Amino acid sequence: MRLLLVIVFSVVLSTGLVAQESSFTPVQRARMLHVVEQTGLLKSLLGDCFAYNREPFYVVNHGISRFDAQAAEDYLSVHPDSLVVDWASLSHQSPGLLAELAVKLALWELVQDPDGLWACEDASLCEALMKPLHRYLPERYRERPQSKGARHILGVVMHPSRPLSVKRQQMEALKVTPREQRQLLMAWSQAVERYVQAQGRRYFTMLAGESVGFELKMMAAGEGSGTAGLLGAYERRTDDTTRFSYAKGCGLFNYQFEGQRSSVTPRWYAEVRTVASRSGSNALHGALWGVDGKNQALVVVTRGDRSYHLFPTGSLLTPDQNHSEGMSYLDYLQAVTALKVERPVARLQQEGGLNELLQAEYERKEEIEVRLRVLESEIDSLQRMPGVISGDIQGRRQQINVLLGSLSARERRIVELGRKVSAQVTKAEKASAEVDAMQQLLGPAPQRWEKQGELYRYDDGVMFDATRQDLIFPDDILNDTLTIRLVSAAMTLSGRLRDEVQLLACMVNVPPVVPEEPCLSDSDEREFMFYYHPDAIVPTVSIDSLITFLKGLNASQVKVAVETDVAVTASRARYADACRERMHPLTDYGRQRYARVRVMVADDVAEVFIVAGTDPVPTRLSGLTKQERRALGIHHASVANNEVLARQRGEYLRQQIETMEGR
Repeated sequence: MRLLLVIVFSVVLSTGLVAQESSFTPVQRARMLHVVEQTGLLKSLLGDCFAYNREPFYVVNHGISRFDAQAAEDYLSVHPDSLVVDWASLSHQSPGLLAELAVKLALWELVQDPDGLWACEDASLCEALMKPLHRYLPERYRERPQSKGARHILGVVMHPSRPLSVKRQQMEALKVTPREQRQLLMAWSQAVERYVQAQGRRYFTMLAGESVGFELKMMAAGEGSGTAGLLGAYERRTDDTTRFSYAKGCGLFNYQFEGQRSSVTPRWYAEVRTVASRSGSNALHGALWGVDGKNQALVVVTRGDRSYHLFPTGSLLTPDQNHSEGMSYLDYLQAVTALKVERPVARLQQEGGLNELLQAEYERKEEIEVRLRVLESEIDSLQRMPGVISGDIQGRRQQINVLLGSLSARERRIVELGRKVSAQVTKAEKASAEVDAMQQLLGPAPQRWEKQGELYRYDDGVMFDATRQDLIFPDDILNDTLTIRLVSAAMTLSGRLRDEVQLLACMVNVPPVVPEEPCLSDSDEREFMFYYHPDAIVPTVSIDSLITFLKGLNASQVKVAVETDVAVTASRARYADACRERMHPLTDYGRQRYARVRVMVADDVAEVFIVAGTDPVPTRLSGLTKQERRALGIHHASVANNEVLARQRGEYLRQQIETMEGR
């Protein structure tokens, strides 16, 4: 009987795997391999499920060896026996990873035809994508959507790789009104998302054996100018196949537009809503696309009265801002607040500022008015006195005329200054309202987290699996509505130029995960990096992650040692753009303003080694108070002060570690 059960089970399993393998065509399997090879996360975690000879597909260009994934796809499509897929192992991988693979495979299929999707050979696909657009064509084409003019417009809208800005320009040249452009683009992105949702679920079911919990949201934010291609690929130019044009796939994503119905301006942030437990899902798997390392986008997931922030590090996400490079949205918000709100208000209130000048004018006006009342009283008294010389009265009247002229000048000056103050206040109030709106994008009550191995545990029980890129919700808080918000990075403080970023957000059902409990061993070692604005003693981001890690060790003793690393140059160094150094912490000089904290554990003792550095630009330690600078004998900027600055940075970290609560 036991033998029979084993045989039956083996037959069922083998049959399932054969069905799974035969469900994918050779072309789809080759494309699936391409997706895995060109996606860092999938390659590292799913790459071992694909066996084939990689050597023939390496090409050398300018002395650099590079794997040609497209060549591998082309070859394996016509030689399917050269690729062996371990379907059993693949089906047991994380559902989030399989969902990302399924969705990217569906997207990759849509970018294969360089002429676009409006004339694709697959009639059902063409119908699914094109038909929803017909009702939004210009009125002159709605009754004849197969006409040359209509097909030209549909070719523009449905091109999978033309950036939004290019589509807008080309539709404008075709006399499509802004309102019609908006309706066509929205209908197109919705059609694409519906198709990719359905096709992605189909592939996900084929990979994972079930479709429980699969739900997709495709989001894009920025200015619509285009970004890196899907899988890093670009369209080849028709006039010169050795050169490239548009990035593949950047015409597929779902931009949201500004409020006016006739506006075709994409919003610099996008947000969608879903439910944590819909179809049995309990986790949000995120995959970023098009991230620029110099400027950080931000993903905010809000659940009720709390929020979870995820920062990009390369194409991955992390709750720890310390692992991200470039200017974050939090840095941008702080900089805009300082530039547009705090500084204008400070200029109004500073010594010699408009407020002081206006107050001085009011005081002078009051002095003149008092003097006028005195002179008028004197004249009145003199007129009542017998024998008064008329010259005394005339002299006072002349003084009154002069003072009246001065009074008029003061009143004009008061009106002028009042207008300037009012304009500055109005401008600051408007900026403050903008900052408040930007602040709202962060969501309510951002949750604190504690790192346990590769898992980040939030205070309310939600966890983020950094290895698999899953934000996991515990069962007791399911059925809550989630708001997923993608905020693009600003290229300048004005915010008019935005970096493009896309997000694939998949709701899936993942097995329970158990966070690793921190324990002490001789091999424990962790490193933290912090960066600084010029002259600053406190890092640009919170050191909570370091403190949380040290507390979790429960060490009986924590020893702290501080060293300095002061950068030097042959000639006197200076900032090319001092403002930029403060706005973008990780410039070339910014990388030298750092503190590296290495934690090593031996027995039950944690040893903390801090190396704090400065850039070579002379400092006057403006981050200290006048009294503190005077106590250190610092009166002006000097290279010699850089050693003091580095020491101050290290000592600040030492103090925070030695005074942390719970020790």
